[in-house]
Amino acid sequence: MADKHYPTTDFDFIDKCIMDSDKITDKTNIGDTVIYVCKGKSAIGKRLITIRPSKQNQVKFMQATALAARFGFMTALLKWYEENKDWKDGAYVAQKSNPDEKGSK
Repeated sequence: MADKHYPTTDFDFIDKCIMDSDKITDKTNIGDTVIYVCKGKSAIGKRLITIRPSKQNQVKFMQATALAARFGFMTALLKWYEENKDWKDGAYVAQKSNPDEKGSK
């Protein structure tokens, strides 16, 4: 069950980012399920990515962030959350250091 405090992500956005990552060799739809095959020579079971969007065409937060980490679009995902869901998690924002604080003892 998804945590109600985390936003969902539009499947079309996730699909575009995965296909743009240049790590996919094939994409197949079976009913509501979308299957991606990653490039490589490892066993096919290790190269399959399966996504089943909700009826509202949404992907849960945990799966979206896992896919973003694997395919390298985390920055784009976090920007999408800010622009489309008005959601920003403070944990990923880099804190800028104050140059005046350095050596001020």
